[in-house]
Amino acid sequence: MAVGGTLLAKLWLAVQPDPQAIAQLLPLLQIWLAAADWSALFGKGQTTPLLNLLSHLPAEVRQTGWQAARSAMCNSEDAAAIALVCQTDCEAAGVLNAKPRQLCQKIEQICYSEIDRAGDEYHIGAVLGDIETIEAALGINCAEAKALGNARLESIFAGQEDEDDNTVDYFAVVDSTDDRRWAGSAAPGDVAAIDRLFEEWAA
Repeated sequence: MAVGGTLLAKLWLAVQPDPQAIAQLLPLLQIWLAAADWSALFGKGQTTPLLNLLSHLPAEVRQTGWQAARSAMCNSEDAAAIALVCQTDCEAAGVLNAKPRQLCQKIEQICYSEIDRAGDEYHIGAVLGDIETIEAALGINCAEAKALGNARLESIFAGQEDEDDNTVDYFAVVDSTDDRRWAGSAAPGDVAAIDRLFEEWAA
């Protein structure tokens, strides 16, 4: 199912800029998505396109998908995607941010943990950038995670931190072969390529 989430997100990214392609694809997806296991579909790096897909689906499916996205959140990129949706979609915010204090605590823990295990300054910088997005969108303050990130950056730049072969790359996937850095293989409007993606996902 993790691969299904990746391919579904990849397919949606390919059609997303084209309203006509969306109109053609949605009827093919809706029956399956109505009964889909959204907890399995939301994998690392898939949150942004799948949240956008949910906005085109019936209300009962949206509710289920938003709950799954909140539960599956596992890194700062996921958290930033959820924060931005909360900022722009009141209905989604009612589910994703139904308990603001709990969401804030979960985001802080996720970002702190990701910074703590980060292997280099690029990963730390990416998380700190996501935190800025989250704070602006939700009006919260991830003070502890930011303090840790800044402290680690200072240590790295001062040459005081040794490399750790066991640290995790920013784009590393936990218990999955998915790679959230995959490049989209179908350009917007490339009908043949989009058809191939759909066939691959549906297989």
